[in-house]
Amino acid sequence: MTVVPTEDVARLLGLPDPLPADKAWQIEQALLDAEGAVVGHIGRPIVAVEKTLTDQYPVPGIALTDPDAWPDAQVQLDDRIKVLETTATEGGRFTVRFLVGLDVANDPELRRIYTFIRDSAVESLRNNPDGGIGTRRVSSVSAEGQSVSYANDTPGGAAAPGAPPTLDSLNRWKRRAAYMRRTPRPVPWPYAGDTRSW
Repeated sequence: MTVVPTEDVARLLGLPDPLPADKAWQIEQALLDAEGAVVGHIGRPIVAVEKTLTDQYPVPGIALTDPDAWPDAQVQLDDRIKVLETTATEGGRFTVRFLVGLDVANDPELRRIYTFIRDSAVESLRNNPDGGIGTRRVSSVSAEGQSVSYANDTPGGAAAPGAPPTLDSLNRWKRRAAYMRRTPRPVPWPYAGDTRSW
């Protein structure tokens, strides 16, 4: 199962609906390759998972559907969270069901990742002469037909509106590594601040 439906890619390639099984398989493989590139680049999964935490105390005054109401869950889960369901238990505690991680298929804020995967699959299929899906676009032909150049519209184009997103444009969703600042070593006496008087 892929994040982007195979039908979306087939529609952009102008393929008939329903898809033949071999074409659907080719599209699915192209989508899996694109998803693998994204996961490898951002270092985290792009499919959210459900997790349930018990004995959670909410922050008073914040709606229970707001992720900020559950600071302990944010520390334990250490990722983007969405509250799906809360159930009150004894002592003011709650059992909370969360959706944890990037939900690329359903979250409009992650549309750029979705678009990258879809466009990458479309262009990889279009530029594969052995695949039999789509046609390569000719960008130029020599005067006597001796050579042909094809357009390469793989993700990585200009930053103009409508241009396919680049892999680097997904950097904001990378999981940041922890960095520990090293404490400087003490400086020897003549250079260090000193309170001694001579």
